[in-house]
Amino acid sequence: DSLYDLYDRLQTDNRFIDGQKSRPKDFVNGFCGRITKPVVWSGTNDELWYFITKILSLTTGNPPEFLIKTNRKRHWLVVKQLFINKYDRPFLDTIKNNNDPSIKSMDAIDCILKRFN
Repeated sequence: DSLYDLYDRLQTDNRFIDGQKSRPKDFVNGFCGRITKPVVWSGTNDELWYFITKILSLTTGNPPEFLIKTNRKRHWLVVKQLFINKYDRPFLDTIKNNNDPSIKSMDAIDCILKRFN
């Protein structure tokens, strides 16, 4: 349920995900290790980089464990499979180097993830 809520917040509140071209089920499946169909990221490359780095750093429990379990060495490969850009094109390997989102975007993503955690 939390991943469905996250999807809703990303596509409704801030339009980081194109809800017309993407389905919640595909987003949730991707974070559960079953990529079925790509999700359209309508935000910038920098915003996607920030979202991924933040969600992968979230922890829960005592002792803390990562909320999203993934192979930390291969997560950018998974990101490239799970997300496509608003022009229906895959992201390039350079997505991992896009690290300059605006303060407004970072605040919006932080607010969304705060509710998710």
